[in-house]
Amino acid sequence: MKVVLDTNVLLSGLITGSTAPAQIIGLWEVDAFELSISEHILDGASRALKKPNWQNRFDIDQIEHRLSRIRFLVKLTDPVDDIHGVAEDDEDDLVLATAVAANADFFLMTGDKYGSASASYGASRSSRRERFPT
Repeated sequence: MKVVLDTNVLLSGLITGSTAPAQIIGLWEVDAFELSISEHILDGASRALKKPNWQNRFDIDQIEHRLSRIRFLVKLTDPVDDIHGVAEDDEDDLVLATAVAANADFFLMTGDKYGSASASYGASRSSRRERFPT
């Protein structure tokens, strides 16, 4: 099974805890699925870690270490070029474009409002349309 996560789900998953995103990262760490990420998503995560709301609440060194590990171990996927205007912002279009390029079985986006549009762009399922298997 192939999965694409957006920046917020990825970062939330790197925080130690019992949150759903942390459980998803835990499943990836035991090879329950293949994680496909674009360089754009990883760069977004790195940029987000520099913001005060992350800096003030979390152990940034630990999260950056885990993010580096993910960068080394995941399948980097170049997003397809022909997805524009499906989501309300370009960032979410790039997540969807990554999911299509990876032929992902699931893509998880924070507040996923675009699940109904995903089928027409080749991504099989989103978190809105079907529960992620845990």
